[in-house]
Amino acid sequence: MARLENADLGLSESSIVKLRSAGILTVYDFMSLTCEELVKKTDMLYELVDTLQKTIVTKFGGNIEHYLDVYSQERKDVISTGLSCLDNLLDGGFHCRQIYEICGSSSAGKSQLCHWFAMHATLNDLSQVHYVDASRQFFASRIQMILDMRKASVTDFAKVMSAIKVHQVHRIHDLVSLFHELTTTWIESESSSNKKLIIIDSLSLLCAIVPSTELTQILCSFASICRYLANRCRVAVVVINRVRAEQRDSMLTDKSSGKSVPLNFQPSLGKYWQGVPNVRLLIDPLERERREIRVWKSTLLENGKCCFVDFNDEGILPK
Repeated sequence: MARLENADLGLSESSIVKLRSAGILTVYDFMSLTCEELVKKTDMLYELVDTLQKTIVTKFGGNIEHYLDVYSQERKDVISTGLSCLDNLLDGGFHCRQIYEICGSSSAGKSQLCHWFAMHATLNDLSQVHYVDASRQFFASRIQMILDMRKASVTDFAKVMSAIKVHQVHRIHDLVSLFHELTTTWIESESSSNKKLIIIDSLSLLCAIVPSTELTQILCSFASICRYLANRCRVAVVVINRVRAEQRDSMLTDKSSGKSVPLNFQPSLGKYWQGVPNVRLLIDPLERERREIRVWKSTLLENGKCCFVDFNDEGILPK
């Protein structure tokens, strides 16, 4: 808790000395006592003590909101994925203040999903989409092809591309710096009240060159700023990650597809990262261009529930 002299409460030097002499050093110490107890311990004026406590409540106490207002705002802070079946799976789409992780093997279609999410969000008047392209897999030509197949106008293409801010990031440290910059910019410009989408393709690639002894510490720093940014600035964060099979010789027959799959899939990035995302999805290639998207881990959604989508020249279509 903040020390009283650093809390910007306008305390005089004599008041600070009196509080120190009484063993009251932090804001918590000060608020743990009643006004009468503080007057008795410090010999300060009652009016001054009462004013200080009210100032602390205003400064540190937060705002009291009605639960119906909070619920109503949460229902508005949802960004559609552009796929009705996936929206149903995610209770409406990507919810702001949440971190989503999409896991899958190489060539499972993770980057194509990212293109689709970014395009659909901007077409539906979402003000900002930030696309962190660490995999070098972002192609404006792919978005243009999808829009052309859907008979979209040149104006629509211009709208989409002007709203998607692509960031070329080479190291995980650069990603942490970018998140700090975005947080500062949005708070200072008072645009933190507009819902936003950040897509990171892919976090596992950025961490591939990080020594294993440093990975947990770096991911801890990133998770901290990521959570703060998501909550403070109304952001839904979508992170792409790879999977690895821990037991390659053990196979399991998936009842929905009849396909044999490795028994133990695990997301990359180690044990610490497993608890960071609020929702983890697994994308799995099936026959031809069909994919299964499954809720792999969530405390709010039904784990194991899945939907199916098809990839083609028109983009991604629900099945």
